[in-house]
Amino acid sequence: MKLLFGWGGRVRLWPRFGPDQLPFLFDGGPGVIKIVSTDALEALIAKATRTPYAGARGRPEWLDYHRNELGNHYVVPMTRQAYNLCRCVVITELRDRPTGFYSLDLNQRDFAALPDISPTQLVDLAHRYLATAEHVPVDEHEWNHLPDQPHP
Repeated sequence: MKLLFGWGGRVRLWPRFGPDQLPFLFDGGPGVIKIVSTDALEALIAKATRTPYAGARGRPEWLDYHRNELGNHYVVPMTRQAYNLCRCVVITELRDRPTGFYSLDLNQRDFAALPDISPTQLVDLAHRYLATAEHVPVDEHEWNHLPDQPHP
């Protein structure tokens, strides 16, 4: 099955990734993560809104609604687009809530100018995601099983 997308009368195939490939491959390969402030992100969203061929324009209303809960914003490149744009995933931390994510088209120079994530911030991000992993319930037969002897 071919997945199609397009704008302005042009149709393209969505890129396909094999089971051993990461979709986030752009200038440096996997592992490129940038961090951005809320003010800088809003400026990038405003620029994407003014850019004629930018289809992914962030979530300005969502950001405004959650303004008091916003934490860090991480930008991960997904694919190169036409017109010197790259499609990125923006991961926004919300204080005391799960993280939200959405897409944003950025000029490749704007993306390159963003600061890289620091090792400490990367560890914080990893722990935040690890903490949101879904709990696997105990098997039913184990749930009703009582040990014959108490633990020492």
